Amino acid sequence: MSEATDILRSYVRLVERLSGAAAVSLYVPPGPGGEPEILLHDGRLDPVPELKDAAAAEELHRRFINEHGDSDDGAVRLPSLSTDGVLYRIPLRWVLSKSEEDAGTAERRKRDGRPRAELTAWTGLRFDRDASQRRQDGLVYFPSAADTLSDDAWWKNFLGLAAAFAAHARTVSRTLLDQVTGLPDRPEFQAELEATLAQAQDSGLHTVLVLLGPDDFGWVNERLDRRSGDLVLREIATGLRASLRSQDHVARYGGAIFTVILVDTDRDVGRMVAENVVRRLGEHRYHGGILRLDFSAGVAVADAKESIGALELLRRADQALSAAKRDDAGPVRVWEKGSDVENAGSLDRLQGIFTGDKSKDYRNMRLLLDSVAVVASATDAAELARSFTERLFETLHARRVGVLERTRSGGFELLGGLERVEGGPRPFQVLPADIAIIERACGERDFIVETDAAAGELSLCALPLFLQDRCLGGIVLEVTSVSLSFEGSDRRFLDALASEMAMALDRARLLERERERQREEKERLEAEVTDLRLVAHGSRLAYRSAAMEALLATARKIARTDTTVLITGESGTGKEMVAHTVHELGSRREKPVVIVDCGAIAPTLIESELFGHEKGAFTGAHTRKPGRLAQADGATVFLDEIGDLPLDLQSKLLRFVQEKQFTPVGSVTARTVDVRIIAATNVDLRARVAEGKFREDLFHRLNVVRLHVPPLRERRDDILHLAMIFLQQFAALYRRPAHHFTPRAEEALEAYPWPGNVRELQNLIMTSVLFCDAAEVDVADLHGFQAAIRPGTAVEPGEPAADRGVDEPRPVLSPAPATPGDPVVRLRQALAREIAAAVAGGRPGLVPLGKWLAEDLVLAADRLSAGVSRRGSEMLGLADSTYRRQLQSAAARRSSGLAVRSSTWPHGVAALLEDFIRARPADTDVCQWAEAGLLAEIESAVPSDARTAAALLGITEPTLLRRRAELSRHF
Repeated sequence: MSEATDILRSYVRLVERLSGAAAVSLYVPPGPGGEPEILLHDGRLDPVPELKDAAAAEELHRRFINEHGDSDDGAVRLPSLSTDGVLYRIPLRWVLSKSEEDAGTAERRKRDGRPRAELTAWTGLRFDRDASQRRQDGLVYFPSAADTLSDDAWWKNFLGLAAAFAAHARTVSRTLLDQVTGLPDRPEFQAELEATLAQAQDSGLHTVLVLLGPDDFGWVNERLDRRSGDLVLREIATGLRASLRSQDHVARYGGAIFTVILVDTDRDVGRMVAENVVRRLGEHRYHGGILRLDFSAGVAVADAKESIGALELLRRADQALSAAKRDDAGPVRVWEKGSDVENAGSLDRLQGIFTGDKSKDYRNMRLLLDSVAVVASATDAAELARSFTERLFETLHARRVGVLERTRSGGFELLGGLERVEGGPRPFQVLPADIAIIERACGERDFIVETDAAAGELSLCALPLFLQDRCLGGIVLEVTSVSLSFEGSDRRFLDALASEMAMALDRARLLERERERQREEKERLEAEVTDLRLVAHGSRLAYRSAAMEALLATARKIARTDTTVLITGESGTGKEMVAHTVHELGSRREKPVVIVDCGAIAPTLIESELFGHEKGAFTGAHTRKPGRLAQADGATVFLDEIGDLPLDLQSKLLRFVQEKQFTPVGSVTARTVDVRIIAATNVDLRARVAEGKFREDLFHRLNVVRLHVPPLRERRDDILHLAMIFLQQFAALYRRPAHHFTPRAEEALEAYPWPGNVRELQNLIMTSVLFCDAAEVDVADLHGFQAAIRPGTAVEPGEPAADRGVDEPRPVLSPAPATPGDPVVRLRQALAREIAAAVAGGRPGLVPLGKWLAEDLVLAADRLSAGVSRRGSEMLGLADSTYRRQLQSAAARRSSGLAVRSSTWPHGVAALLEDFIRARPADTDVCQWAEAGLLAEIESAVPSDARTAAALLGITEPTLLRRRAELSRHF
């Protein structure tokens, strides 16, 4: 029988004949394992009212359980609401116990101690008194309900068979049928298809195979849930069976794809049947009438004159279904040789891999699993070939397996392989026949098989390894025809393996070339990369300007030498940072820089600080103290503000710079140290020499390599870069909300001349972060300009500070204020009204306005662009692929009836969206722009209520926090 419930239908008809009832009903409640309920009727009258439909039957069963419990005392007879009807409840446990009464063993007691789910059958009989005397067939029957009761014991035992048959139906259903739809599943379908094709071939009949399913079922599970999706699939299966003949075989192929086998049906009739089924399924409303689905079908015909296998017919139907889903030629496509359908792709990626043959499927699955492991782990081409051929060799019981790679000269060389000889496997030996068949396979770009009659059943085959249009090599395989068939599913499986091997081989070669490139560059780049990493980590020198890039290039060149360096530049430009960078790039980086600020130490103490002193060298010298120069032995000493060094001390420093020797205060013994000298000054030392305030010989000793750090006003590319770094650092340090600047603030920062250079910028940003309570730092938050610049004031780049006219500030440019007729203003007003209405309804009334707005913007762009996706994506400022995906989702929700909106939305917000899109500024994502306005209105309506704001946007609270940061700059 094609369905497990057919035996129950026959039983119902038998009860009708034996009882003389005019109507018989059988109801089996849903099973504990999720099995669907069974409700069958037969007879010329309506069923008893208690079993007229599933709802009434369920209520009868529930009411009995509530009143009497889950009793197994035996069959129970109940009166019906109909005067000529009777009901019987028969528990399966009672029926089975009749044969177990004498088996009162410990095993039975052990079984009775476990909780068991009760399986019950309800039978309803309805009698026709007027027609009862017309039956003269000699069978036992009862003309009235009263007569039925007179043979109560016999009927209870006979009706008890209903529960036994129901248990059998449930067992068969769990074993053979799909649990969701109640249809045969894939293995039974393939067995049925093979049997049908064999019978049709013998009888000279046509067979039609139809594959059909909803076009986009994935979003049903996404939007609803998995259980709702299963209920929809069950509705589809019910509608499919109702649309076909009883002899047509219907099965669930997998996922949301169903199959129909039409016997003795030609091409035209098969297409007509498929079109009718698709139309009826598409007209039906699912999931309580709220969901509509579009269906497509693929049709393949097995002609009586053509010998075709089940897998080939299935492949053709799959190609036809793929064509129906992917083009506009109609929802039903028929496979025809030479048509575009023949070249269509396959929806089922496992075609040829899972065949329905358990031994083949196990072999293929094992080989696939092994191949995936090899591809994932191997990064060397030779290792990849060796592992791959080992698995083919063992799984296919091949005599010889080898992987050959194409060389740059056009020849082939062995990567790896095995061949079977007496005594065990040995490495693959390349023969001329192997090269010949590989060259032929690569030339024809096809699977080649050559059978040697002298070798018996051995066949030599070659699979070319192609990646797009590039031939990477091939696989040579010598195997018996018993182990492998070179037609049908085995060939498609080998083609799939060859494709995976080609990609893996190409990846391995790319990795090898990349490793070679890295090896070649390692010696040249390793030192520089390491140095730059140390600089970035240690000194945190940040820049983007060409001037600083040139400065760092010079620093890299002299860093590994011990040359004395003089760093010049205005105060606050970062001279100390550059000194640290030179140190970190040099060979002395393992030791710290010893810093001596010549301008910060008292003139009377500077000699002792530099050179150290002996005990008792002067009043207060109670102990011996080494100087900074002694501490810098083996490292770097940084003499900051060298121009402020007293003139009398410069002579002693000159000796140190020349000889790297010094004499501590109070000592007569000179000490020699190994130290690198880096000096820095913010004054013009040449002018100091001319004034007699700096020794000329010391200047020339220090000015061996000079690094000049330009002021910040001369490297404007660094201003915003440094400002953002300082902003992020101080915001994290002080836990402040500011994380970026407004465009007006950025203009003001770039226009300011920065007389205090980087130090002034750093102090300004720190102060602004401390006093700014918003996510954006605006001009009004920029406190502390040294040149008395005020919030809302800008200066021209390069304008002298004395001529800036700070008493008459220039206003920073800002966008023109919006007018009441502006589309942006009108949209925000409409959104504000929707928000107010939603909030007034309390939490149950909160609707995802953000999702509504995003979907309707995409639909509005589709209308404006007349369906041209490229134009629509440009209107919204989206990537074309993103726009198409969002449009498809929005259109699907609208067509399925899920795009529910408030009554005021269409004439309020939706009517303004096209004008809003037209008002889009250049390079603006319209969806983000609109969402920013919605977020602003929401936070105005429900301040400090993140939960309500997230619900109105249709997102989670963590996502809301991210959106605030991303979208705040739009409005």
